[in-house]
Amino acid sequence: MIHSENFQALNLLQERYREQVKCVYIDPPYNAQSSEILYKNTYKHSSWLSLILGRINASKIMLDKKFVYVTAIDEIENSRLALIYDDAFPLCEDAIISIVHNPTGQQGNNFSFTHEFAHFVFPQNQSLIGLEDREDRMRESQPDVRPLRNVSSGKNHLRESAANCFYPIFVKNGKIIGFGDVCSDNFHPESINVIRDDGIIEVYPIDPSNVESKWVFARDTVESIFSELTAEYDAKKRQWDIIRKKTKFRYKSLWSDKRYSANSWGSVVLNNILPENPFTYPKSLYTVKDCIDAGINNEKNGIILDYFAGSGTTGHAVINLNREDNLINPGSGKRKYILVEMGDYFDTVLKPRIQKIIYSTEWKDGKPTSRDTGISQCFKYVRLESYEDTLNNLVFDDNPDRSRAIEGNPSLKEDYMLHYLLNVETRGSQSLLNIDAFTDPTAYKLKVKKPGSDEQVVKNIDLIETFNYLIGLRMENMAAPQTFTASFTRKKDPELPEDQHTKLLVDGKVQPADDGKWWFRKVEGWVPADRMNPNNGIQERVLIVWRKLTGNLEEDNLMLDEWFEKNRISTKDFEYDTIYVNGSNNLPNLRKDDENWKVRLIEEEFHKRMWDVEGEA
Repeated sequence: MIHSENFQALNLLQERYREQVKCVYIDPPYNAQSSEILYKNTYKHSSWLSLILGRINASKIMLDKKFVYVTAIDEIENSRLALIYDDAFPLCEDAIISIVHNPTGQQGNNFSFTHEFAHFVFPQNQSLIGLEDREDRMRESQPDVRPLRNVSSGKNHLRESAANCFYPIFVKNGKIIGFGDVCSDNFHPESINVIRDDGIIEVYPIDPSNVESKWVFARDTVESIFSELTAEYDAKKRQWDIIRKKTKFRYKSLWSDKRYSANSWGSVVLNNILPENPFTYPKSLYTVKDCIDAGINNEKNGIILDYFAGSGTTGHAVINLNREDNLINPGSGKRKYILVEMGDYFDTVLKPRIQKIIYSTEWKDGKPTSRDTGISQCFKYVRLESYEDTLNNLVFDDNPDRSRAIEGNPSLKEDYMLHYLLNVETRGSQSLLNIDAFTDPTAYKLKVKKPGSDEQVVKNIDLIETFNYLIGLRMENMAAPQTFTASFTRKKDPELPEDQHTKLLVDGKVQPADDGKWWFRKVEGWVPADRMNPNNGIQERVLIVWRKLTGNLEEDNLMLDEWFEKNRISTKDFEYDTIYVNGSNNLPNLRKDDENWKVRLIEEEFHKRMWDVEGEA
């Protein structure tokens, strides 16, 4: 979960989640007077288009090649949203679904509106939308039960019309246990049931007139509906047949079930979890749940992104989908969510809701009504520097002579303000990346304005986590910080240049110490070897070494060398492609003949990735 303006968050996430997101679900501001959200609803249509299109374009780099992009919208901006998708995804299909979310209707001048829309955007000519599971609702109505054998009239049901649909289905002790191979053309079973010596019954698609028919599913697809099949014994005919109880269907373009009511399954659900929350009409939990399940094609894993997270219904839906899967098959539900929200209710609604739903499924008046329905989960939440924080941390170089010169020359002042002031005079500001502050990666700070006031507080900035995102690191291990102390001695070294007579050495051993002068922290993981093709399986192994610099370059680098050699010995497989380290160092001198790793300065890579520039430091 990310507490941030969503455009900044999407840009930070791009490298780490390039081509990783299976489904996006967003419920953006609608431009409706009734929508009480942080985004001002005074946007004109053009501004609204710019707002949404900018975020969609920023998120596109993270989409899996078989993505589904779902957007909830009402009638006010529905047609304009379609124009956005035509521009952003010209090679995709945009299926627009109507969802009855307000059965009583919202009064208008001519019509009482009961529905809103959901746009499902996905690549053309592909089957990417999952099926609707109606099993629970079928208990209340007549289930869809039919023979697996093709019972249509004419010759279309005969074996000869589809050879790959004639094969045996194995039944033992009244249960289906498997499927046989497609029968050869010259094989003709003696009846619908063939009883083998081992007690297994082979059931064939033969009709009551003893005519060879076919199953409605070919051999290579029938196992996909295995859970819907049962073996049924007809006592009168004294034979077994195969019956399909169909529970999954293609979603219709009109969703009108009562569980899509935003009041009953949106407001009521949220108020039971968090009484007195500020949201008046959140989405139905089931609306979002079904949109996500359809959007990830019923898969049990995958990343779902919502960058207008609001009250957290998307996260709630993902957690419930995983919980339902885990009840049937423990550990099978592995979907992950990324939620982005900038509002103050990140701390008062979004995060508490997710925490509570992890603990229990059912709540009443803010208290759990079932304590045995929790799900094992941990989540990370981060806060990003805002645009206002950046401005508040700019530091300008004070130069009285320059000020007097430009005040007397209006054209010079204009040119200075436009082309020089921000680019040059603010260099070294904390919010514009102060490289000098990398000497202590734990002490980088920014002044942050408290919400709703002009008061500023000093906050620590996590350089380590920020760098991981910038390079797109798939982190595997972050070691605890280590601190050391050491004493030094000098020894004459004939290999040194004439102006250097001695070499600095550690006197004895480097010793761990809680108050040690030298601090190290190791991060290990990998990044895709090809940034533009992150799913090809080729990895670049990465080691990141953060350290606190004391100001004595010679001692700092000697301690780095000692730490490095010790870790090389203690690490079973010291196989890295790239090593990042802050501060000038001598690590390349320690590379062995059979090693190919390269060393990069964290400061240079940080600057390049943050400002998207090449060849600058």
